[in-house]
Amino acid sequence: MSRSLARTKAKASPLKRKVERNAARTPAKVKPTRLPKRLTFVTGNPGKFRELAAQLKPLGIAVIQDKRGYPEIQADTLAVVAEAGARHLLASGLKPPFLLEDSGLFVAALRGFPGVYSRHALETVGCGGLLKLMADVELEMRSAAFQAHLLYVD
Repeated sequence: MSRSLARTKAKASPLKRKVERNAARTPAKVKPTRLPKRLTFVTGNPGKFRELAAQLKPLGIAVIQDKRGYPEIQADTLAVVAEAGARHLLASGLKPPFLLEDSGLFVAALRGFPGVYSRHALETVGCGGLLKLMADVELEMRSAAFQAHLLYVD
């Protein structure tokens, strides 16, 4: 039994040497990330707040809900909308660290519409209006993806 163990070690040693060589090339100092004790989550959605608070509680992070919201600019990507929201919140006096989220429904048959304009589409044409836009699309060809962009500001 000890012989086969010795063979296994001998076979593994070239790989071990390769890993050690690669590790030697990797920068040794990596700055550890310090987690905040408190994090403000800017959302009016109580479900999103409860979910994030439950996820971060085991890490010792208290999540505080801020319902103030922010103006959603008309932009091509969720990231740009979130970044503009963060700038607005900072200018209005919200102190970091905070987290905000922008999301949208991207319908393939409508080439991604409503996407970043989901809230506006829901408030104006609603789900019925979106379905009317897809009236000529076969049911099998209808698909959509929900995308969310989280932005952490520290």
